[in-house]
Amino acid sequence: MPLPGSFVKKIAQKLIIGEAQKNKRTPNVINLSEVKKAGITAEISNQEQLEQVRNLIRLLKEQGVNVRALYFFNDKKIPQHFTPTGIEEGFSRKELGWSWLLPDLLTAGFIAETSDLLIDLSPESSLPLKWIAARSKASFKAGLFSRHYQPIYDFMISCQETCSFQETIDQMVYYLQMLNKKS
Repeated sequence: MPLPGSFVKKIAQKLIIGEAQKNKRTPNVINLSEVKKAGITAEISNQEQLEQVRNLIRLLKEQGVNVRALYFFNDKKIPQHFTPTGIEEGFSRKELGWSWLLPDLLTAGFIAETSDLLIDLSPESSLPLKWIAARSKASFKAGLFSRHYQPIYDFMISCQETCSFQETIDQMVYYLQMLNKKS
């Protein structure tokens, strides 16, 4: 399944923003050092990116954070080097419908889980992960800057065009550590 055309993309974007606006929650700005439970979403293109997110998971776990990650592999199937665990789950284009949005059955647990923080490391083009971020019950949502998806996030960084994936993760961690810091 190729990337969605502009018509399908516009429909998906409207559905995503509609979900974000329906998702009634009170954002709670929280410093990374105070997070107890976090969710991470990322579009994974290669083994290196998977390892980079796993390093972020290890960093958060060392701080006592209960972490859960959901990955989108923008391919026909999930790569052989990925094995789902209780902490990490993934899906591929095969699970997506015509609108490129995920069926509730695949993500209901991740979306319904109330966490202190959602870190969305996906690019603007990752419609399935924007759908998940819009529907997430996380108290604080952080993502990459996008004009279209501002209603989804409480905090956004502008790094995706000029930064590598690792630099994006580093910048996200840096700014989440600076937010609401009690010195």
